Amino acid sequence: MTIFYTKKAVLSRQERNEKMVTARVEKGSFDCNVQPVSDKDWITGGSMLTTKKLYTDYQDLKPWDRLEIQGVVYIVDSVQDWNGLRRKYKKAFINESKGN
Repeated sequence: MTIFYTKKAVLSRQERNEKMVTARVEKGSFDCNVQPVSDKDWITGGSMLTTKKLYTDYQDLKPWDRLEIQGVVYIVDSVQDWNGLRRKYKKAFINESKGN
């Protein structure tokens, strides 16, 4: 499976100390591909409208990361490791953020 990365995501993550969240810190950007989900992804109902699939070679992607892609803010819901024929990549389900 060949994946063409046609979008750029800007990643930010909440930094924490031992007691609380201290700040949201930008961690850089990476190339990605964003696709719509379908019922084959086990996502149904209204959440199909706000959930997307993201593919990337970027390896430090975690649930609850905030991504900005083409002016839209998404929150990473889940991340899966995949092995292609020639490379490792990540597949993540991302949800459009209501509150940014």
